[in-house]
Amino acid sequence: MGSKVSGRLVTIAVVLALAVWALVSNLPLNLGLDLRGGTSLRYKLQLSEEDDAAAIQETTVEVVRTRLNSLGLREIPVYSVGEDGVVVDLPGVGPEESRNIQRTIVSLGKLEFFLVSTDDDGVDLAAAKEKLKTFLAANDAKARETWNRLKSSFQQEFRSQDGLPVPVPDDWAILERSDLAIPELVTRETQPDGRLFEFFWLPDRFKIRAVNHEDRYTLVAKESNPSAGNAEDVNRYVFTGKDLATAGRGQDPTRGRTVTFDLVTLRKSAFEEYTGRYVGRQLAIVLDDQIHSSPNLNQPLPGGGQISGPQPIGFSIDEQKQLVTVLQSGSLEVEMALESDASMGPSLGEDSIDSGILAISLGLALVFVFMIVYYRSAGVLADIALAINLLLLISALALLEATLTLPGLAGIVLTVGMAVDANILIFERVREEREKGKTISQAFKNGFERALVTILDANITTLITALVLQQVGTGPVKGFAITLSIGIVTSMFAALYVTRALFEFSMAKGFLKDLKSLHFLTNPNFAFLANARKAMAITISMIGVGVVLTVMRGSDSLGLDFVGGYEFKLQFAESENIEEVRETVGSKFSNPQVVSVGDEDKIFSIKLRLDGSHVDTDLFIRDVSEYVHEQFAGKLAPELVESLQIDQSRQAAQPVAFRLNFLSQERQEADLPALDSAEIEKLMVGALASVDSVTKVDSTGYLSFDVKGQSRSVENTGIDPQEDLLSRVAATTRSYKVSSAIPESSYIGPTAARELEEKAIFAILISLVLIVIYIRLRFHDLSYGLAAVAALVHDVLFSLGVIVAASWAGIVNVEIDLPMIAAFLTIIGYSLNDTIVVFDRIRENIPKYPKSKLNEVINTSINQTLSRTILTSVTTFLVVAILFVMNKGKKNVLEGFSFAMVIGVVIGTYSSIFIASPVVVMLTNYKERKKKAMTPSGGSKQKSVAKAATSS
Repeated sequence: MGSKVSGRLVTIAVVLALAVWALVSNLPLNLGLDLRGGTSLRYKLQLSEEDDAAAIQETTVEVVRTRLNSLGLREIPVYSVGEDGVVVDLPGVGPEESRNIQRTIVSLGKLEFFLVSTDDDGVDLAAAKEKLKTFLAANDAKARETWNRLKSSFQQEFRSQDGLPVPVPDDWAILERSDLAIPELVTRETQPDGRLFEFFWLPDRFKIRAVNHEDRYTLVAKESNPSAGNAEDVNRYVFTGKDLATAGRGQDPTRGRTVTFDLVTLRKSAFEEYTGRYVGRQLAIVLDDQIHSSPNLNQPLPGGGQISGPQPIGFSIDEQKQLVTVLQSGSLEVEMALESDASMGPSLGEDSIDSGILAISLGLALVFVFMIVYYRSAGVLADIALAINLLLLISALALLEATLTLPGLAGIVLTVGMAVDANILIFERVREEREKGKTISQAFKNGFERALVTILDANITTLITALVLQQVGTGPVKGFAITLSIGIVTSMFAALYVTRALFEFSMAKGFLKDLKSLHFLTNPNFAFLANARKAMAITISMIGVGVVLTVMRGSDSLGLDFVGGYEFKLQFAESENIEEVRETVGSKFSNPQVVSVGDEDKIFSIKLRLDGSHVDTDLFIRDVSEYVHEQFAGKLAPELVESLQIDQSRQAAQPVAFRLNFLSQERQEADLPALDSAEIEKLMVGALASVDSVTKVDSTGYLSFDVKGQSRSVENTGIDPQEDLLSRVAATTRSYKVSSAIPESSYIGPTAARELEEKAIFAILISLVLIVIYIRLRFHDLSYGLAAVAALVHDVLFSLGVIVAASWAGIVNVEIDLPMIAAFLTIIGYSLNDTIVVFDRIRENIPKYPKSKLNEVINTSINQTLSRTILTSVTTFLVVAILFVMNKGKKNVLEGFSFAMVIGVVIGTYSSIFIASPVVVMLTNYKERKKKAMTPSGGSKQKSVAKAATSS
């Protein structure tokens, strides 16, 4: 064994040691929200043309991150996307908890102080109120629209002493921020001493029992002194959040929980002077243009004060915590609009992991067995290289702290297929050399060298599409692109370096004396190009039918990524009739799409597309949740906390009782690890001071416990175990799946949908352009690049038509969404592999057959590579087919992705033979005819082609 082989083996050993170290040091892997459960929020900053977008985006990310840290949510991914987007990923956070966090995120945090106006300020309050009443009557439609967005959220937030929702009058309304400057509502009065009072109406956040909607507002005054000598004196009595030094939680004996604040030292004296001037008046404390409280100024305030909540109960714990967080973190410079909201419960995430790993394991097993059966000893070496490839891929993901997503699992599957492709290409080349009479060592050397260029070309073109997808993709799709990109690099290293080193070592030690393999299609001689026109006519006709069907289906074939809307999964305790579910949901929401997920009819995917009538995202999602819970009461899977009873008496320790539920449908209850009182108490840390008793409850399909305990203090009157326990259970144990009636949801806003659609189209177009450029550089002939793109366009359109037709016929539940675009780009890369292999053989054969016609050379090249083409297609098809079978009916990302790949593998193999190669002939003949027409004495077509093909 030579020193070169020893050097390679040492290098491989070092790389493997580093890979193992990287993997062990960085475990566990970062799992995407679609695998671990959680919520992903995307916001759009409401920027104007004058705003410094980059600076505001950076500041917003920092403010949001600070607010999340204040809530105890540290190391939460918060990052900017595009020019005006901000994404917040909340692992382990369910939809309900997400709603509370969103209110903290989007609050502008704009704190201001105003005087509550009286007739003594020189304004006629009765006349001002009449103006307001007239305005609201004239703008009733707008006021009603805003009211409809607020009513439900306020009913959720405010509770009376008995814990029931506070009734809100139907004519309650609120003005928009822009309405505050309408001339007929705003007045300015100058006082004798030169002070200017600017009056306008502000909504009182807690005036929840207003009789008329004009009573919902309070007239406030902003004081300034226009005659002052400098700007600082003019605004001496204008106080904002920028003057705030600290904010904290307080407790008032009569007003309940409050929020205390102190101003910075430089503004304390002015604040004391201001409040001293107006002792006996009310001071309106305003946050985000809403009055939070308006306490009486009984005495001057020495640089601080307190904000109280709605009476008589004051702030809830969450409201108090949210307000303190917002004030401490600073204000946002611009408003943030929710563009998308995707949530998956941990139980579905665990299902996705189980399904993905099982599919990958089965696919790998089949590929490993196939390689050994077909290539025998060489197949064993290929399997070792394949295992090393997977180790390198997973280690690289761990080292780079990349996030593994559901499409990322698909990327691993495709990496396996591409790695096998490279090995088969090498082995088939070695076999050809042996058939020519070369020794095993020479055949091995020639086989690797001849396969090198083809492997590089095929993988680089696929890498181009993966890199494009990284730039324009978002979320799970970007995770797929990253996994595929890393996989391409590790596959080339494993095939070209590891496999070669293993071959050299095995031959040197006598383990491998020859390449023995089964034979498939020995010396085929099919007249492919003779039938090319007929084949092209058939598939183009099929594409035409598919395009027509796609146009007829219109937006019905598109997923929410491209049309916008809300999709959620609804889980029942027992099997439910799909028609009843569809009818019930359809009675409230227009044209719902309801699909059963799985075989038991217990989980349904429900899609509600945007129709322009839903203005407020948060309210719409909450309305959907409330409606399905109300309509399917008693039928839905129990929530994590099925029932809750809290003694509302004001005592130091409050009795708390609730039922805690876990899913146990996939395991026998006897197989589940026993949960005892100590373990339950562990889950309750932070929520309860102690657990009095834990009683196991027999329940079909669920594992339930009745828990009774004592809360820590009076501060726990607002305890919400549903939110608190969800994260605790998910983080504490993987032995149980948390039950949830709505385990997954996703919202895509119309603006985000348009942006994603544009990015998807751009990704495909830019990939095709870059591929043409690369092939033009490698083959020095534009015909090859154009022919390859013609085949790729053919593949995408054909796959699109089949997907739309299969969905329309009910064969499979797939739609055209962003993961499907990832599938199309992967089909492009895979199809290009086959096409490049044929093109490289054509380039190699043209100088060998100088007297043959081009179509004869191409036909020979196709036959020579046919066995390799079919073998790699079969192995890849097996892997993606298993992935599809394992996910069919689950309506997850992998179902549509794998179905598209099943179609793509077949049509990609077909197009490299019947589309790409014939187009090369047609384009070359066209150029030759054009050249002869211009220069009749020009050289022969064959010489021209040979020169173009061999000049690389």
